[in-house]
Amino acid sequence: MEAKVLVNKRRVSPKAHIGEVVNNFHSSRSLGWRLFSRDIKAEYRQSYIGIFWALVPPIITTILWVFLNQSSLVNVSDTGVPYPAFVLTSTLLWTIFVKSLNMPMGEMRKYLPLLSKVKFPDEAMIISGILKIYFAVMIRLGLFMLALLVFPIELSWTLLLVPLGLITLTLLGVAIGLFLAPIGLLYTDVGRIIQLMVPFWMLATPVVYPEPKEGLATIVNEYNPVTPVLSITRELLIYGDASRLSELVLMFISLTLLFIMFYIILKASIPFLIERN
Repeated sequence: MEAKVLVNKRRVSPKAHIGEVVNNFHSSRSLGWRLFSRDIKAEYRQSYIGIFWALVPPIITTILWVFLNQSSLVNVSDTGVPYPAFVLTSTLLWTIFVKSLNMPMGEMRKYLPLLSKVKFPDEAMIISGILKIYFAVMIRLGLFMLALLVFPIELSWTLLLVPLGLITLTLLGVAIGLFLAPIGLLYTDVGRIIQLMVPFWMLATPVVYPEPKEGLATIVNEYNPVTPVLSITRELLIYGDASRLSELVLMFISLTLLFIMFYIILKASIPFLIERN
């Protein structure tokens, strides 16, 4: 007698997917913290100046662009605040984006071999990566505080809104990184292209110059997803301008949904990536 087996396929709603992702991230906090602590200790264990290496890139970038501006090799219009403080602040924000962009692929590449041997929630990798981003940010904020002492920058209540801008900038980088990670883990060319494009992307973003109001640069910045988030966060940080806050809130909500969607896609591809690697 031939037995017939009926398989009921349960359709999972997008709301259920989102709820599952949120719950997984919440339950993976402890493991994510342990991975973060281990990686930070390993990174700086054999370094003489340790975490202060995190200060070197923004200092060098600031010195370089201040030299170019004062030498008239690059003419930057009035920034409203001392130019060194402007560049230092903008470089800090750009660094958050770049680290967020590279984080998903870097964390997956590091822990993918372990996932093939030991089963643990892969959300912990993302939590660990985000913690490492903000660990570096907290160190660099020391430079910003120093800039406040050296240059006459008037602080405003809008500083309270800066965390929203930082989180939105992180969400933008991580979302793009999650989108590229499955392809990048299969083909190393993707990671190399990203590293090649980052310097040009920075020049196409108002990092070392104010947001342009006319000309070709205006068109480029209009289609650059980093420009509005970075500019609004900078306005909150050093200009005390919250006029574009509603735009920032809308981007935060949209990027949160994109983050969840791209993470679900990456999570679904992990078994295939483990098999291919």
